[in-house]
Amino acid sequence: MNELSATSGTLFIDTYGDVDPITFPGFNNQALSLYKDYYCTADPWLLDVGRRVVGDTRLAEEFVPAAVFEHSETWYDFSRVHVGAFHALIGAFDMPDGTTGMFSLHREKPMTGFTEQERVRLGRLAPHLRNAVHLARRGPRSDEVRRHGIDALHALTAGAVIVDGTGLVIFANGASEALSQTGPLRMVRTAERSSVAAPRLRLTTSATAETSRLHALIASAARGGPGGGLVLGADAQGAVLRVLVMPLPDTTGKGLVGRDGTVPGRALVLANTLHVTSPLPVDMLMSIYAFSPSEAAVAQALLGGATAEQVARDRQVSVATIRTQIRSILEKTGAKNVRDLERYIAAV
Repeated sequence: MNELSATSGTLFIDTYGDVDPITFPGFNNQALSLYKDYYCTADPWLLDVGRRVVGDTRLAEEFVPAAVFEHSETWYDFSRVHVGAFHALIGAFDMPDGTTGMFSLHREKPMTGFTEQERVRLGRLAPHLRNAVHLARRGPRSDEVRRHGIDALHALTAGAVIVDGTGLVIFANGASEALSQTGPLRMVRTAERSSVAAPRLRLTTSATAETSRLHALIASAARGGPGGGLVLGADAQGAVLRVLVMPLPDTTGKGLVGRDGTVPGRALVLANTLHVTSPLPVDMLMSIYAFSPSEAAVAQALLGGATAEQVARDRQVSVATIRTQIRSILEKTGAKNVRDLERYIAAV
């Protein structure tokens, strides 16, 4: 707040029309009580700006001109008397439960208003602010997310997204947000709204067929299945966005977990841009796709360019046996043919 020469600020959760305060620097107890109990419902900054800037940071004057705010009830009866806030930067972000986190920085009327450069600076901090709120909040809505190794997910350079069985985003780390802005794995707003201010985000891809495949893997993993992988895009150098979907592991050994140590109804999606340089180990193929040892060895050989006849000769079994195993491999991965198999396993 000091870096932007703000005299007051707000950080709260809009819980379906009510203000759930986190911190209100520059507000005394009386001011906070008045705002929470009444003036939040009349605040033009909140009503006219906050609900239009989810995922962004804006100058309040873009939506509520200073002359309009100066004649508002919120300024004349509240802010003028108790806080002095006249100029504002305002931002908002989605919370995992569908409510909205809102924040603002203020300056008093005699001061110069915020600049575009200052808006950009605050906007760069907004994702970190949101992540801090996710971790810091105490209550059942954030406990579910906080329990499952969020600190570790934030430390990953790979994208990490926790979703429900339909692909609705519960948590996304910073790397996944960057990938979503520039790559084929995307988080898009849906028509579903858990509150007036907060449309939900769903994990999708840039192609309908790949989105269907992704959602099928998510649904499987959320039900306790093995999940799987896919590749999104590839260039001439072999760079791909590799996506791995798995059941969400529980890291605490307690809470809402299944007998297999995973969280029911949740999936973890990991994504990273990599170059394919070497085949996956047999044990990893077995773990990801539920291959038998023989199927994993056959898949690895096929990925190395071998034909069914060559694999049969090397393994000293009949071609018919290898073809049966190939059909099982394709069924477990969802690939249509060996070329599709190469794409899917390249994603892991």
